[in-house]
Amino acid sequence: MFKKLSISAISALAILLSGCAGAPTKKLDASSKSGIKSVAVKPDAPLPPEMFYQGRAQSIGLGIGGLIGHAIAQGMTSDKDIIQQTLKTNQINVGEIVAHSFTSQLRESGKFPLADGSTPGDARFEFEVVMYGLGQTQGFASTLYPTIGVNGALKRPDGTVLWQRYEYITPLNKENTIGAEPEAYAKDPELLRQAFTKAAAALTKLFVDDL
Repeated sequence: MFKKLSISAISALAILLSGCAGAPTKKLDASSKSGIKSVAVKPDAPLPPEMFYQGRAQSIGLGIGGLIGHAIAQGMTSDKDIIQQTLKTNQINVGEIVAHSFTSQLRESGKFPLADGSTPGDARFEFEVVMYGLGQTQGFASTLYPTIGVNGALKRPDGTVLWQRYEYITPLNKENTIGAEPEAYAKDPELLRQAFTKAAAALTKLFVDDL
């Protein structure tokens, strides 16, 4: 049963990520890239209405299955509610964290000059967070790590898509190193912010490396 719980937790996250509305990949061709003198980055990214949460209660529910397992998972969701409230109260916006992380890494890469605030640039990077939340590395783990799935696109002012890609980070990514139990996140909101910031940095590096 222990093995089943571990596999169920990981499988649930994998299925969710693969089933997310990931944008089809479009590579940035050389001619389009050479014609871009400066770019802007939209400073935020829309979020889905609900965050993903895979804690011990949810894993137990998945492992047991059926009506009993569903009842267990549904009856032990207070940790998710607490995390959601912590994010809201402390203005921890994962969409803004993703956009800010990408902007910083793009600037450091030197791949595109960033337009100043008075000009829109020749094209703009836009992001959409299609999934975010916390999950386990295995079924009985109490330590939770961020998971984020994001659509990214580079568009001209007329809406023409020059580049597009979907990337995600899970608790199993080696770069995703900041994790804690739900109670610790609730007591220290900055730890929760740092965890999502670290995960977002790993994710947005994948975007920048693809340009």
